[in-house]
Amino acid sequence: MRQPGGFHLPNPIRNREFKTPDGRAHFTVNEMARIDLKPGQFLMMTMRSHDQFNTTIYGLDDRYRGIHNGRG
Repeated sequence: MRQPGGFHLPNPIRNREFKTPDGRAHFTVNEMARIDLKPGQFLMMTMRSHDQFNTTIYGLDDRYRGIHNGRG
């Protein structure tokens, strides 16, 4: 079993570093499709973050911890 631990991931956004021609953040606004739900129906979504555990497992690899084809 792996020992708990942590590591720092570089975060260019925190440092206000943007890979754009002018070095600034660029935002867009997009229309969302309307989803009409019937009474008693719910709309759910998941968030994805670097193949890590959230509410849904998207991959069995964890490239930051060197885990391949499995979660420990």
